Amino acid sequence: GYIVYINICFLLNVYSDALVSDYLVLNLSFRSYAIFALLVVVIASLMIIFGWLRIRKLKRQAKNRE
Repeated sequence: GYIVYINICFLLNVYSDALVSDYLVLNLSFRSYAIFALLVVVIASLMIIFGWLRIRKLKRQAKNRE
């Protein structure tokens, strides 16, 4: 329904940054969605690993200060 709304807005020459970005995201090919999903998983994994390492380092530092 939202894609139809966006297309009707474009037909009526109603443009906004939000509509254009939503249109681009919602009209990706399946391959693009797969790449985007993989990118999200990789970035989330890197954030989890970095956070886990950082917490371990901070715990070690706190233990050494005691």
